[in-house]
Amino acid sequence: MAVFKTTILTLEEAAFEDKVDSLVVPGLNGRFGVLAGHAPLVAALQAGILKIGKGLETIYFVTGDGMINISHEGVLILAEAAIKCSGDFDAEEKLEAYIRASSPVPV
Repeated sequence: MAVFKTTILTLEEAAFEDKVDSLVVPGLNGRFGVLAGHAPLVAALQAGILKIGKGLETIYFVTGDGMINISHEGVLILAEAAIKCSGDFDAEEKLEAYIRASSPVPV
């Protein structure tokens, strides 16, 4: 399978940078997949679970709102937060915690 460079940046750090096989990202209108050779695209992302396929490994991040830029050079994701998770179940728990922490406090 063809690979492509993927970078995830937050204001604080470069959370991830490597060559990957596939991505599933939380777009504003639902999740969508990215493979090598994807058409160039700039899209908004909502807080959610980002799934990275790298060989036989699957890497999960909980990301905050942001954007994705897909080009022939690779994929750049700019997000408010990027929290690495140990697996799918951990990602679900961390997403719930992130959403609770990000929600405005009721007055």
